[in-house]
Amino acid sequence: MGTIVGFSYLFIATLIGITLNFSLLPFLIVYAFLAASFTVKPFYFKRIFPANIIVEGLAKGFFTTYLLGMITHHNFLTLSIFMLIWATALQSTKDFGDVQGDKKYGIQTLPVMIGKQKTQVVMALISISSYIYAFFAHLPPEIFITLPYPLVTIYLVNKRYKVMENNLGWFMAYMGIPLMVIFSLFFI
Repeated sequence: MGTIVGFSYLFIATLIGITLNFSLLPFLIVYAFLAASFTVKPFYFKRIFPANIIVEGLAKGFFTTYLLGMITHHNFLTLSIFMLIWATALQSTKDFGDVQGDKKYGIQTLPVMIGKQKTQVVMALISISSYIYAFFAHLPPEIFITLPYPLVTIYLVNKRYKVMENNLGWFMAYMGIPLMVIFSLFFI
């Protein structure tokens, strides 16, 4: 059922994207491939580290931001690279609650491979590297206002705080990606 809903969503999003700007089609095809290949065989990138966090970072960070730039006629390449690194840093938040199930089904996630605490350190280092990139890429200094957000998210991911059925860190990570893109629109 999830696959049908996912492909339906991608089909509708592609139709909307094409009507907004036909030059989006190649990006939407790649985006659709990344989204489908994450959980659909023969690729099933969800099972393979580091492909699982990179594919998610590409889809949610890079392509979302870059497509928004194409729609709004802005050059978002440097911001898209920042968002790729930023989103990749937070992708393991979804894996903290599934360690036992991931082990059982052979899904190689960072928490399964190195443990939860070491995963938090790796996530923090990747997150900080996104801000180092932002500095050297000359992104607007306002972007640094957001630095505490991923670090607080990473801290909370291993806590037992919940928002509905989800871990608060996971919730913050997935709310943070669109919020960062919207925030960036005001400064780029």
